[in-house]
Amino acid sequence: MPSARIWGAIAAAAVVAVLVIALAMYLRLIPIPGLILQPLIGAKPPEYSARYYPPDTLAYAWVTLAPGQGQFAEMRDIWQRFNEYRAFTELVDELQDEFKAETSIDFEEEVMPWIGPEVGAAIMPTGELEGVSADEYDIDEILDDFSVGLTIGVRDDDDAADFLAKWLDYMSEASDADFVVGSHRGLETWADAEKRQAYALTDDWLVFATDLETLEIILDRIDGEDGDSLADQDKFKAAQAALPERRFSSAYLDYERSIALVEDFSSGIDAMIPSIPGMTASADQLPQWIAGSAAWLERGVVMETVAPAVVRFGLESRELGEPADLLPDNTLGFIAGAFDPDLDHWRTALAEYRLSDVLPWPELTDEINDALAEASPSGSIALDEDATLAEALDAGLALVEEITGIDLEGDFFDHLTGEAILAVREFDFEAVSDDPMGNAVEAVVLLSHREGGKEGLSN
Repeated sequence: MPSARIWGAIAAAAVVAVLVIALAMYLRLIPIPGLILQPLIGAKPPEYSARYYPPDTLAYAWVTLAPGQGQFAEMRDIWQRFNEYRAFTELVDELQDEFKAETSIDFEEEVMPWIGPEVGAAIMPTGELEGVSADEYDIDEILDDFSVGLTIGVRDDDDAADFLAKWLDYMSEASDADFVVGSHRGLETWADAEKRQAYALTDDWLVFATDLETLEIILDRIDGEDGDSLADQDKFKAAQAALPERRFSSAYLDYERSIALVEDFSSGIDAMIPSIPGMTASADQLPQWIAGSAAWLERGVVMETVAPAVVRFGLESRELGEPADLLPDNTLGFIAGAFDPDLDHWRTALAEYRLSDVLPWPELTDEINDALAEASPSGSIALDEDATLAEALDAGLALVEEITGIDLEGDFFDHLTGEAILAVREFDFEAVSDDPMGNAVEAVVLLSHREGGKEGLSN
């Protein structure tokens, strides 16, 4: 059983999960005119709730149920198509029934009337952060260093108040919380410090935080108190400006500060984060921020990630064309990207980093060598303690050639131009769910090749 301190984190996760379920259920009712108009009335600009979080916020996410620029109609069309599949509607009904059985709250009757259109969430430091080494890992210590805030748009404060009362009753029973009723700026608050839960309700927002101090910080800004906020920070403004104007969801990470915390927590984990392969990367190579967004477009969702360019690794990739032009009408979804197929460029970029620096534990190099020796027919492929990532790349290529006889560089990558598409055709969700082995899902991978490269790839 989780400790009492962890129940607060579970509560936060539960609230977020409820909101994800809410989006699906919300969109199932879109064809009803009343529910189309209600959220649109309260629609706000993208990332509106960022003004409610403090300037030292590490991460922020935002979603709206009422996106502009024609996305609302496209969102409705997509979800109506999902509703044509019985397996999807049964899943939504099952989730709704489980939520009611667990909380005694009817989603359609007690959540739908008030929620939306905007939801925002943030992770914030609670003070001076102290690094935690991997061998001293303790979930309570980690939770003490951070707080979580959640702002949920409210269209009807009476219905929201009824929901909050029931939710507090449920959390009192589920997590054994003993909420202390207080007041801040004329608003009633409910908090249990041990269970890491604090709630308040304003005219426009239902607010959750993992501690009372964070809750009050958010309420101060909702009440219009002058002072810096996340929305005022240059890094956040730059991220907003870099995102496409058309979006229904976004996320922001203060990468520069976050990576320093990760390095303190456990050496090597930072290497798993895109663009910065290893702790040998110097501080001036770190982007200050990373942001992403999602937009409804025709029959799909377009996702984009942006970051300020601070260093070039010598890799070259071509402009991505129009993947949709190559795919049939009955494509369910696709992912497309561009990459540099010149492995010499990768060797140059990777030679700067040692393998031991990107592994969670340096001892893993020995385990990798054991695996190479076992897999290699010659048994001669091995990496020394100071091996670079470029040498690890060559070891992998050599292993493939020994096993298959294929020179991946000369026989494959040298013929490519660097565009890749992964696509999945429409399929019967219900049939696949009932009999996965008997109902194959058709997928295809497309790779662009150089002029004259067809013969080489055929070989």
